Amino acid sequence: MKRKLLSIFALLTIVITASAQIGQNNDLNSGISPRNAKKNANIKGAIHQVQSMNVLKASPEWSTPQAMTIDGTETLTGPARIYRDATPSTFANPKSFPGTFSLVPTYFRTVTIPTTFLTKVTLRSTYISGGILFTAAYLNSFDPANLATNYLADIGSSSILSEPTKTMEFIVPSGNTLILVFMNADNSSPGTITYEYILDTQFNPIKITKQPTDGSICIGGNYTFTVEAAGGDLIYQWYKGNNPIMGANTNTLTINNATRGDYEQYYAVIKNSLMTVTSSKATLWVAEPLSDNMKITKYPNPAITGLKYDLVVDGYIDVNKYTWSYSVGGATFNLSPNASNEASVVFSGAAAGKGTISVVLEHVCGNKTITQDIVVKWPTGIADINNNKIWIGPNPMKERLTIDSQLAIDNVTISDLSGKIIFKSSSVVGSQLSIDCSGWAKGVYLVKVDKGNNINVYKVIKN
Repeated sequence: MKRKLLSIFALLTIVITASAQIGQNNDLNSGISPRNAKKNANIKGAIHQVQSMNVLKASPEWSTPQAMTIDGTETLTGPARIYRDATPSTFANPKSFPGTFSLVPTYFRTVTIPTTFLTKVTLRSTYISGGILFTAAYLNSFDPANLATNYLADIGSSSILSEPTKTMEFIVPSGNTLILVFMNADNSSPGTITYEYILDTQFNPIKITKQPTDGSICIGGNYTFTVEAAGGDLIYQWYKGNNPIMGANTNTLTINNATRGDYEQYYAVIKNSLMTVTSSKATLWVAEPLSDNMKITKYPNPAITGLKYDLVVDGYIDVNKYTWSYSVGGATFNLSPNASNEASVVFSGAAAGKGTISVVLEHVCGNKTITQDIVVKWPTGIADINNNKIWIGPNPMKERLTIDSQLAIDNVTISDLSGKIIFKSSSVVGSQLSIDCSGWAKGVYLVKVDKGNNINVYKVIKN
């Protein structure tokens, strides 16, 4: 955001019911301390507001001079005024409340300016004619009986003929109301006081519009973090972990020729003269190329059509996803990609013979395909389990299917060629099982018989 300036001229007039006399512009040589001020004058009069300022705007605007007239109907008084310590408030050295100086009564006039953004204010007060005026700034409220409450800044010394222009600087936090307070500072009998003051305001709120994002690169690669922010006079500092990066003072940070040591969180701190903001943290992943020795470590060989098997390939932390497939009999079957190095597959009953299992690893250093040769078979009929015969029949079947084994059976699962389970039993009594198949559809079914660590699969037909 470009620097936003608003200069407001206001002609300030003070009418006091006595003759005019120019006094000194501070209280350092008065002989009266700020904390032990005594009554030393009987001053009557009033400072009146007739022109209030508009809300400070976040766009450049120059106003015409605003006249402030006196009608004698408004009076704001208190038991003392601020002690003039000859030190103006500045951005570099904001000051504490300097104390009070008794002039009873002291007359005050306020100008209220609401603010929206964090605002940097420079007030220049220029003497024109008449007596002596002193200016201060307060936040949100002003109580003439308690001058230290909500005090923000003051001009240090009054403007007089020999030193006509005085300046003070201060910062108004966002969402607060600025109250300019003008007070009579003449130690004798003031008359008409005419001043002109100018407010220069800078609006520099910082707003991050684009946060840095996570990235992944291969060792030796380059990656650039970017943060975008709106605001004026922005200063950037990037951090790696909690440590500032020397020379990283723009809105971008590029990591060149990355090593594993660059795997870290990065963020930017952005500031100007008014505020400081911190971006979100972004992680840089630095990956090593995939090993040429990676293998599929779990697979069936042979695989029986219609049965479900687990597949496992060597895992790697920086792989984005794994895409599995298998080919057999000239046909290729693809599995859905996933983020795990494990998958499950049911080999289709449409083909058998020599085949290949493949998995593609998607990786920032380059994709890698790993393959494993297998054999896919149709289920057999009669088979041996530890040299003990098992009989399944009749085959083809119509009403019932009987399974008879010389050894006890643990589990029996029957599925169709799509892998849908039609029958399952995990509590087979003895070594014989009779199954009602009268309601099954005609077709080919696979019967899987478990006995301990031995698993056999058979193909049967339902007429």
